[in-house]
Amino acid sequence: MDPNYGGDKLRAVKVFYSNGDSTTTSMAKDLTDKQIKDYFRIGKTFNVGSGEHDKMAKVIRVKILR
Repeated sequence: MDPNYGGDKLRAVKVFYSNGDSTTTSMAKDLTDKQIKDYFRIGKTFNVGSGEHDKMAKVIRVKILR
């Protein structure tokens, strides 16, 4: 198991986007649910592409895993 992704070091968040993509990401352990949801607020646009392939999509749902 990745030592930076388990235990009490980080929080895990799954974000669902308008284009059908979803990502699971790590966030600081001291962030509150509200702070996480404020950052990934519904309707906020993120680039979910990579490298030279920009792909802009809006957040449609956020699930806090831990």
